[in-house]
Amino acid sequence: MEFVRPGGVYSWIVSPTKRISTPFLPSKHPTDLCPLCETEPETLRHFVLDCPLKATFWIYALPMINAPPSTTLDIVWDAIHLRFSSPLDFCAQNLPAIGLVLQTIWAMHWRCVLEGSTWNLTVANNHLMELKTRYNFLVPELNT
Repeated sequence: MEFVRPGGVYSWIVSPTKRISTPFLPSKHPTDLCPLCETEPETLRHFVLDCPLKATFWIYALPMINAPPSTTLDIVWDAIHLRFSSPLDFCAQNLPAIGLVLQTIWAMHWRCVLEGSTWNLTVANNHLMELKTRYNFLVPELNT
């Protein structure tokens, strides 16, 4: 068994150029292309935000966690890296809600890769709704 030095896993996770599926499942996904859209290399940013299928999901997911319309994917990316323009930003105040979206993306991505199924926006939305219902205390109230 190989042990990762302290910081090694974190360094791999936050590196924008590391591939996601290829190192873990070379027999299921032997290329560096995203296994879902098969058009671009699967970098971490592509895995989380920029894959067209996941970017569409974010468009639906952000309102589901009551994010303001001004919340962009670049703002979410900065939040994932704990970079905020203000400590009062939606993302700074609601990282657990963003975590529910990330958990959904993670679950749906690996479901597609491991089961060989296609990304399904309805299934992803339903998964997020289930998480939101189960962990309703993580999603902020809608400000009117």
